[in-house]
Amino acid sequence: MSSSTAAADWSARTQIPSPLRQPRGRPARREPLLIRIAFFFFCCLIFTIPWENLVVIPGVGTVARLVGYPALAVGLLAVLDKGRLNPTTGGFLLVVLFTFWRCLSYLWTAAPDATVIEIGTSLQMVAMLWLLHQLAFSQRRLLSVLQAYVLGTLVSDIDTINQYLHGVNPAGKSRFFAAGFDPNELALALVLSLPLSLYLASVTRRQWLVWLYRTQFLVTAWTILLTASRGPVIAAAGILLLVPAVFFRSNERQKAVLVGATAVAISVAIFAVPAASWKRLGSIGSEISSGNLNDRRVIWDAGLETFRQRPIFGVGAGAFSSSVHNSTGIAYVAHNTFLSILVEQGLIGFGIFVALYCYSIRLCLRMPAFERAVWMAMLVTLSIGVFSLTWEYRKPIWLIFGLISLQVGVTRQPSRVLRLRPVASPIVPDPLR
Repeated sequence: MSSSTAAADWSARTQIPSPLRQPRGRPARREPLLIRIAFFFFCCLIFTIPWENLVVIPGVGTVARLVGYPALAVGLLAVLDKGRLNPTTGGFLLVVLFTFWRCLSYLWTAAPDATVIEIGTSLQMVAMLWLLHQLAFSQRRLLSVLQAYVLGTLVSDIDTINQYLHGVNPAGKSRFFAAGFDPNELALALVLSLPLSLYLASVTRRQWLVWLYRTQFLVTAWTILLTASRGPVIAAAGILLLVPAVFFRSNERQKAVLVGATAVAISVAIFAVPAASWKRLGSIGSEISSGNLNDRRVIWDAGLETFRQRPIFGVGAGAFSSSVHNSTGIAYVAHNTFLSILVEQGLIGFGIFVALYCYSIRLCLRMPAFERAVWMAMLVTLSIGVFSLTWEYRKPIWLIFGLISLQVGVTRQPSRVLRLRPVASPIVPDPLR
C-alpha cells in the first residue's frame, strides 16, 4: 500500500464529522413512547376546553375533567420515566404562589364550602400548566397545543350554528349558543382562538392546514356574532393589534386572500346573523353610557363595599357571592375578574395576579416581532373580555399565561446538534498547551 493510500485511509477513519450535519439515512432520535402518549392525552385535554360544557358526565363533571385525569396520570408516568424535569418559568411560579394564597384563604373565608371548590379548581389549573411545561417544551409541540385549542372551537361552533339553523334558542331569537354554556363565556373562549388561528395560518406551510385555520376564523367569527355577547365583541378589538403584523408578513397573493376573506366575512355576517342579534350588539354604546350593564354596576358597588371591610386578606376564594348577598339580596358573581380577585383575595392576592400580568407583558416584549404581536393581542383581548366576566376559575386564562411563558422558552432554545464520541487524534498534543 502506498503512503498516499495509507494517509487517506487514516484520514477517513479519524475525521470528525460536522456537528451541524446529521448523517444521511440515519433517522432523528425519537422521543420515548410514553412521552408521546402523554402529550397526545394533553392535546386531547386542550382540544376539549372550548366545548367542555357540551358533555357533562354525572359524578365526574365536564368532558375536560374526564380527559384531564388520565392526562395527568400518564404525564406523571412519562416524567418519571424520563427521569428529569424541564425548567419551570417565572410565570408558572407566580401561578403556584397565587394558588397557594387561594388555598390559604380557607383559614378566614366567609364561605368554606365555596372555597373548597375553588381550591380544587385552582389545583387543577396548576396541574395543567405543569403538564404544559413538561410535555410541550419545543416550538413544534407548542404549535400543536395551539392547534388543539383552535380546532376544539369548531365543536362549539357547529353546535351553535346547528341551533341557529333549527331555530333552537332560549334567548328570544336574539342569542344562540352551544348547549351547557353561558353565551358570554362561550363567546370569549371563541374570541381568544382568533389570534391563534391567524398565527397558525401565517406560520404553517401545509396549504390545506392554512385554509383550515382561515375557515375556522370565519366560522368562529360568525358564531361569536350569533351569541350577541357585547363584552366579547368589544374584546375582539384586541385582534386589531395583530392584523398589521399578519398583513405585512404576507406575500401579495396572501394579502389578496386576506382582503377577499374579509369581504366575504362581512357579507356573510350581514345576511347570516339575525336582526335581533344585531340590535342587541348595537346597544353597546347606550348600555355603557347610560345603562347599568345588566345590573353589573350594582354588583360592582356592592363588591367595592365588601372590599373596604376586608382589604388586605379578602373574604376568601369563592366567597364573593355570599359576601354581597346581604347588600344586594341576590348571590351575584362579580362579573369582573379583577374585582372578584380583589374582593376574595384582598390586596395581597390581587398584587400577585397583577405581578403575573406584568410579568407576561414583559415576556411578550422580549419575543420576536411577530410572536410579540400575537401574544400582546391575546393579553389585550383577555383583559377586555374578563372585565365583564368572572374567569379566574376558567382554564383559558391560565392556559394563556402558561403559553406566554413557554413561548419565550422555546424561542430561546439553541439548535440541536449531534453528540459525537471523541475520536482519538493521531497528533501528539503539545505538553505546554
